[in-house]
Amino acid sequence: MHAVLIHSIMPPMLAASRDFSRDPIIPETLDLQSVFPLLREKRVVIVEDEGLTQLQLRKICLVVGMQVVGMATDGEQGVQKVLETLPDIVLMDIKMPVMDGLSAAERILKEYAVCVVMLTAYDLEEYKERAMTVGACGYVLKPVTAISLLPQIEAAYASFHSKPQ
Repeated sequence: MHAVLIHSIMPPMLAASRDFSRDPIIPETLDLQSVFPLLREKRVVIVEDEGLTQLQLRKICLVVGMQVVGMATDGEQGVQKVLETLPDIVLMDIKMPVMDGLSAAERILKEYAVCVVMLTAYDLEEYKERAMTVGACGYVLKPVTAISLLPQIEAAYASFHSKPQ
């Protein structure tokens, strides 16, 4: 299995200063549910400590028809929420308070087989290698847009379900 890596096209300064009322990150003219049918109705938990990024991820998931069944702001809460809700997909930030996302993913995957996609603003080989070692299905660099994130989630989910459990 190999994690999927993508560089987002949106510069961090632009992401921080965006107006979410008209969202260029989610194209209005594109029916994302028909473009990404594999993700429709999938249950997802979002583990992200940055409020704006958490809201953006939630919006992206909802627009494609995913069900956000839980959100957490640190790794420890994330482990608890995932094991409580048993989602199909987990979007997990790496750098978070209390417990980092890599440690949280490792704890989750020891107890529950789920597609974990790691999200990070840090393009560090050490993180990529550890993500692969703990069993993450994807590794995505932030900031993200719907068009950059959704194909990676779909590829990670398809890869997760194609391997023997």
